[in-house]
Amino acid sequence: MAAIPCDLDILKQAFEFYDRDGDGKLGLDEFKSLLMSIDTHMNAEEANQMAESTDVNHDHVIDFDEFTHALLPTPEGLPNLQCWYTSSSLERSSPEDELRACFQAFDYNHDGMISRSELKQVMRRLGECLSEQDVDDMMLEADTNRDGYIDFEEFKRLC
Repeated sequence: MAAIPCDLDILKQAFEFYDRDGDGKLGLDEFKSLLMSIDTHMNAEEANQMAESTDVNHDHVIDFDEFTHALLPTPEGLPNLQCWYTSSSLERSSPEDELRACFQAFDYNHDGMISRSELKQVMRRLGECLSEQDVDDMMLEADTNRDGYIDFEEFKRLC
């Protein structure tokens, strides 16, 4: 079963992680990226529909209030985004799907590879102030084929 975020601190961290430009708002593209990283089977059209329904004031950005309203559980214990609690969505979640979602969170440009700069950026957003040597060491450990990128298979071996 997919994990459903319900803690406000976790939601704040997720919001800040996907707020790539740090303006306190998620552009619809940033929010769609978040949705698709959580549900790896969601297509762009579904993500677009969810983003539009979450943007209740129609200003083409998702502020933190809209974000939390969409993701906090309802009184029934379910998140407000319907696609997250349909049985088909929950049934298709597997450990590999969850790992792929984690990989996609690192893969900012969605090219299927994690570059050195993407790794450094994610680690910085997670509060890790890594030296250049630390990043080099992480890449050296993970990039087993030495192409300068971490692909999904290399990422899986780390976990």
